[in-house]
Amino acid sequence: MAEPSMTGMFNLPLDLLADIISESAAFKTWYGAGSTAAAKAMMHFYEFNEDDLSRPRVLLDTSSMNGSGSAPGFKARQDFIVIFEVAVDSEFTGSTRQAIKEFMNNCGAAMAQILARPAEELRIVSWEKIHGPARSDKSERVQGDDYIQIIFKIGAA
Repeated sequence: MAEPSMTGMFNLPLDLLADIISESAAFKTWYGAGSTAAAKAMMHFYEFNEDDLSRPRVLLDTSSMNGSGSAPGFKARQDFIVIFEVAVDSEFTGSTRQAIKEFMNNCGAAMAQILARPAEELRIVSWEKIHGPARSDKSERVQGDDYIQIIFKIGAA
């Protein structure tokens, strides 16, 4: 079955956010993506494929949607959930503190570029870190699934 394209007032802004993230040079460096297309291929919409635990990966989902006013002055606002997940670099497997420092250095550089992007199609008006950074638990690490995750809520209008 062919993947549906992202259209309409709910999916199009989510796809635009994926474009903004995947065009960030700092994000591409952090995720090891050689191109914007390779970076966008790491985006998952609405759910992760749990049969494929390869990292790095990003989950994009909608959080809340609301609007006010009436046509033609209607104002819409959408909140998105963005989850960044990256495997822990082998250099830092022995220290959660060092692994998280490295993760946050890279995450901070990428978020600074994403948030500084001029408002063209999608205007980011707010952001909030809602969870993390958090490292996978010991049982996952024993299974070879050692990663760090952070969750943001990004508001756009």
